[in-house]
Parts: sequence; structure tokens; C-alpha cells
Amino acid sequence: MTRDLSTTRHTGAALIAVSALLWSTAGLVSTSLFAHVHPLAVGFWRVALAVPALLILARAAARWRPVTRRAALLLALIGLTQAGYQGFYFLGVSELGAGRATLVALCGAPVLISVIGAAVLKDRPGRLEWAAVPIAVAGAALLIGAPAPGVEGSVLGYAAAGAAALSYAVFALTARALAGLYHPFQITAIGFAVAALTLLPLALGAGLIPAQGWGTLAYLGLVPTALAYALFFFGMRTVTATASGVLVLLEPAGAAVLAALLLGERYGALGLVGGALLLGAVLMVNFARR
Repeated sequence: MTRDLSTTRHTGAALIAVSALLWSTAGLVSTSLFAHVHPLAVGFWRVALAVPALLILARAAARWRPVTRRAALLLALIGLTQAGYQGFYFLGVSELGAGRATLVALCGAPVLISVIGAAVLKDRPGRLEWAAVPIAVAGAALLIGAPAPGVEGSVLGYAAAGAAALSYAVFALTARALAGLYHPFQITAIGFAVAALTLLPLALGAGLIPAQGWGTLAYLGLVPTALAYALFFFGMRTVTATASGVLVLLEPAGAAVLAALLLGERYGALGLVGGALLLGAVLMVNFARR
């Protein structure tokens, strides 16, 4: 069954696209928590609640392999960058709103992933995949840079979301290096355990135990985290780092749509053009031939 999930590049692209759409719900549902839960605590509980589910799935799959020293270092890096992403991302959401924070957090990642991936991992994306990168970034930039009148954001929010973008880029490249070596459940379980331990001291200082919102936190841990990241690692087995960077931009597109429909966040006419460019870039990656 595991082999069937990753037999073709198109299947891998579809799995990453589903992951991105699941991730797009995280910023939306987290906005209901910030009145009584600090963003760092939200990030901690998101990864901490995912770990038990991932350990159970890894054991059920019977695919747990001994970890080499090099793999242990990469898994630690996955955990550290995921901790950085969660902390910075939720801080950005609390300052900018769900749609805009998600856009900023991911619009720069494809460029970083493409350049570093080609240099370090020797990824060789096809021409359509390379062409999709600037189109996807331009689409995200239109969504960010052309808000409706009266919509603003803080410097702290944009800085936090930018730091989340860098954290995600390093995370995705490290994931690409490990995806074909270990079962996705094992990678996510170990990586997120490291992330939870990294965030724990910060979350303790911010107020670890929320008075309410446990149902929302459980959703964050199980659906857009445990399930979505497992699907992401399955997809990364057959998709280049550059293609994955474009595909995950479905997350900010989905977050923008949900935030507009359910939270009333507004985007101007250019935002619609940006969304169309993003979807076009995703189609280019899906139909690329290498």
C-alpha cells in the first residue's frame, strides 16, 4: 500500500496538494484560540498532539527502521525548523490574520527551495517547474501586496511570517533528503517530537495550559498536522523540491479563500489575479514532463 501511494509523480503531486489544502485550515481555526492561548502555546500543542497519533500509525505500518547518525541529524533539523515554523507562523497569524500571514510565510519559500535544492540536493526540475516558480511567487505577491483599502498589518507580523518562510524552506529541503529513506510516519513522529520539545520551554513561559479550546487544538494536531504532514512526506518521495515549493502555495490560496469567506478578510481585484496565477503554476507543475 505504501508503495502504491508513491508510484507516480502525479500521485505525489496530488498528495502534496491535499496536504497544502489541509494546512490552509490551520490558520483559520487558530484565530479562535488567540484570545486565551498564546501563539507559542498553539504551536506547541499542534505538534505535541500529533506525535502520539503518528507513533501509533508508524507502529501499525511496521516500518520503523534504525536511524543512522546522519539521519538523526537531519531529523533533528526537521524538528528544529518545524518548531521555528510553528512559532513564527502562529505569531504572524495573531498579528496579520490567517490569510495574509499564510501568504507571507510561503510566498518566498519556492524560490529558496528551488535555488538551494538545485545546489545542495542536486534536484533537476524540468523547464515547466522552473517557470512555475516566478509565476507562483508573483501570484502570492499580488495577494499580499494588493489588499483592499483599509487592510494593514504590523511589522512584527510580517517579520514573523518571513521567518516562518525561511524555516519552512529548510524543512522542505531536509524532508526531501529523508523522504525516500524512512517511512513518512517515522519521519513525522520523530521530527515533531523534537519540535514539541523545542517549543515546550517557550510555551511554558507563555502559558502552557489553555483554559479552553482543546477541541480546536486536537483538530490542529490530528488533521492539518499528523495527517497532512504524513501525506506530504509520501508525496515528497517522487516530487522534486521545486515542484513541492509550488504545490504548497495552494495553502495560502486556500487560506485566503477561507479567510475571506468565513472571517471577512478582504482582498482587492489584483488578489483574484494572484490566485489565478497560483492555480496556473500548480497546473504547470502537475503537467510538467521531465
